[in-house]
Amino acid sequence: MRKFAYNKQKAIIRTLKEPPPLKKKINWDRIIFIGAIILVVFFVSRHFFLKLAFIQADGQVFMENLDIQFTDDVRVRNLHFMEGDLIKKGDTLFTYTDRLFDSNGSYQVNSVGQRDWILREKLQVQARVEMIKHELAILSETLEEQRNIKKATAQQVVLDITPLVKYQETTSLERNTQNRIDLLNREFSASKRQLAKLELLESRFVDPNTGQFSSNVSQVQYTSPINGIVGRIDTEPNEVCYEGENVMVIHRADKISIKAYFSQKYIDEISEGDFVMVKFPDGSRGKGRIKQFSIATFALPAEFQKKYEPTERSILAEIIPVESDDLRSWRKFFKMDVVVRKRRF
Repeated sequence: MRKFAYNKQKAIIRTLKEPPPLKKKINWDRIIFIGAIILVVFFVSRHFFLKLAFIQADGQVFMENLDIQFTDDVRVRNLHFMEGDLIKKGDTLFTYTDRLFDSNGSYQVNSVGQRDWILREKLQVQARVEMIKHELAILSETLEEQRNIKKATAQQVVLDITPLVKYQETTSLERNTQNRIDLLNREFSASKRQLAKLELLESRFVDPNTGQFSSNVSQVQYTSPINGIVGRIDTEPNEVCYEGENVMVIHRADKISIKAYFSQKYIDEISEGDFVMVKFPDGSRGKGRIKQFSIATFALPAEFQKKYEPTERSILAEIIPVESDDLRSWRKFFKMDVVVRKRRF
């Protein structure tokens, strides 16, 4: 048998240097995907939480205001305040005159003609007032007699002495007399107001020193009847303000509220005295209380109404600040939109 020969030399073990481990790459796609899922879950959960936990309504901040108007055409002469100025009761807001103007904006002053016109109108109104008083006295006596006749006729009808149609005739006469009295009372009040207006007009054309009719028309000062803030000024100095137009608007800084429009489906979940949270346009928050509700529903303002959908009518609630110190912070959001929320539990 052939012999095998083994290599009996020492074995040499060779080692290889291991390569350095590779850094793991960031999987941005996975991170973005997970982040998107988290955001979706968060906003969906928040949406359902707000729907279940709160009643939400749109609202607007309002201040009570006073429109300065006249029942005749006037010319504003001087303005003593500007928009945004604080005023107190009794402050002179502006001066004005209330007579006819010519094409150049000056007064048509004819002392004799004006005096004759005022005196003639006063005499006519005074005569009409006296005539109405006399007629009212006669009608009052007539009404009393008709009531006595009606009472006696009613007894005769019960006793079957007089037919029912006779009672109906007396009732109709009494009703006609009462209607005439009511009409004359309204006419009497209107005549008295007209007479007072003529007397005021006459006093502005009479010189207080001499008592004589003067051709110089005095300017009248208009004083503020309330404390507040001067709002929009619609008439500039030396400009004519026509009947029914605003000279200016005065806002009451101490009378601020929010008009909130709640959906009709929440009618059983809101009541007077409930506390609500208010979110303002700048992100700040406040606390309010429902003071009262309107007796009728109101259509949503155009900015809250959804386009291309039927007009929605809502429950109108007036919300006032819980703390009086909040009046100042609410004031700067006048006529701005707010969000009103009320907890359900």
